[in-house]
Amino acid sequence: MANISHEVLNYLKENLGNENVREDMNIKNDLGLTSLDLVDLAFYLEQRIDRTVTDEELLSLKTVKDVINFVANNVDEKELTK
Repeated sequence: MANISHEVLNYLKENLGNENVREDMNIKNDLGLTSLDLVDLAFYLEQRIDRTVTDEELLSLKTVKDVINFVANNVDEKELTK
């Protein structure tokens, strides 16, 4: 899961231009994600987990840690052992 955490943090840092992204940050209040940013995040997640992300799933993600857990819970089991 450390690799997934690192990957998600890097994605957010690069796409938001904010090197101070932490797992405990709220993606809207602390990081200021806009509606367009959420669409980009949904696209990233869909590519990462190889399936559609529902609106409900996307809206349930409140913190960076939620995003990390979402990816970890939806990736292939064998990938977690890499």
